[in-house]
Amino acid sequence: MHNDIIATSNGVRKVIDITNPKQNSTYFMQPHKESWHGTMTTVVCAGDGYKRKGLYKGLAPDAVLVLLKVMNAEGHIITENIAKALEWVLKDHGLIHPL
Repeated sequence: MHNDIIATSNGVRKVIDITNPKQNSTYFMQPHKESWHGTMTTVVCAGDGYKRKGLYKGLAPDAVLVLLKVMNAEGHIITENIAKALEWVLKDHGLIHPL
């Protein structure tokens, strides 16, 4: 994960790997080349600017995040995984309580 979303006040409440639900949390703390798009999108949305001392903040730096990974090991985002992610949101969103 990028320091702009976890270093100061970790806004990430949960990370779900739709393609591998048993994936442990340490996996997401390591950089993965196939994750650059999701990481940068998340930082643009919710980064607090930590790496540049607040110069480049996201649109909602105080956001509480639930991250859903839908790209499979082959680097593809398939409709089935998007559907599973949306089903997770509909079914389990109540498990995440706002601050």
